[in-house]
Amino acid sequence: MRSLDCDVVCTIFANWAHCSRVPNSFQVLNACAFSDVFQDEHGNLIKASQNRQRRAFHIAELAMNRIRTEPYPQVLPNPVIYGTFIKCCGRLDLSEDVKVTSAISAFEDCCRAGLVSDFVLTQFRCALSAEKFVHELVRNGYKNVDSKGKSLSRDGKRVRHIGVSELPKSWTRNVELNVRQ
Repeated sequence: MRSLDCDVVCTIFANWAHCSRVPNSFQVLNACAFSDVFQDEHGNLIKASQNRQRRAFHIAELAMNRIRTEPYPQVLPNPVIYGTFIKCCGRLDLSEDVKVTSAISAFEDCCRAGLVSDFVLTQFRCALSAEKFVHELVRNGYKNVDSKGKSLSRDGKRVRHIGVSELPKSWTRNVELNVRQ
């Protein structure tokens, strides 16, 4: 599947305020998440420049902030929105500080909203190192890890599968049952 060009996404987002029909928030965020590569005229996948990826991330941040602060009727944050924004953090070529800070901030908002689904958890796991992932879960209230960090592999590079059913109920309270798993 060919992702939308970053310039197209920018145009869509810039016109968002003037449209009679709000574009699908997921589509904007998803296009940003997959702006790390593009197809050339021969159909070959090419890695996008760091500048282009930063621009896509900026658009994703603007879209996410807009969804949080200026909700349109029936456009509210949901697990797909949070997970796709966190996917932007993990896929795009960003500084480690921006990547980690943005992913953690979105995850914390998602926890407070009770919208953590398996998709959100998977994207958060992919965006952070294994050690940082477990640390952030514990810092936010996850209790199912012992003092020796048994959720991590011996080398600290992998995380045992942590299911949504193991998470604090407050993190998943607003997720429909069929989305949780």
